[in-house]
Amino acid sequence: PAHLVRDWARDRLERLPFGAAALPLLARLLDDPDETIASLAAAHLRERGDASLGPILLDALREWRGNTAGHLMLALGQIRYAPALPVILKRLAGEQNLEEYLSNLRALAQFGGEEARAALLAQFDPVVCHLPPAHCAEGATGNRRASGKDTKSLLHSLRAFVPSWLTAKAVT
Repeated sequence: PAHLVRDWARDRLERLPFGAAALPLLARLLDDPDETIASLAAAHLRERGDASLGPILLDALREWRGNTAGHLMLALGQIRYAPALPVILKRLAGEQNLEEYLSNLRALAQFGGEEARAALLAQFDPVVCHLPPAHCAEGATGNRRASGKDTKSLLHSLRAFVPSWLTAKAVT
């Protein structure tokens, strides 16, 4: 079907009282060729998904970047799907835009556990900026340094998740 038809179907699945029965249908939209539809489906699954969707969300994460990947990482963090943790940690070291990077950090905060905690704390090294290059300035030694605005924004966006990553455990 055309883009508008698929988007209409996604919208109705989200708005009508289908409950959990709509989740597998929304999960199928993660493979939609239109990133907007896939991203909106991922966002909805993040809000309503459960651990049974973990394998589907993880498979989709391997295919997407940007906003869609951000929603998928947040969904995986929210359900604490343990097999996703190594993938999310690997993505943290790779190239990402700022939105994807922040979603990555939030997902790690939701996972909890020592491995996620160590990765998060490493991102707050006061000397080296781990933000995407566009949001950092080159230092004298070649290390990127965060601007005060970016650091403040990053800390503010993670504030709500700090208690969960200190105490939560991943679901296997």
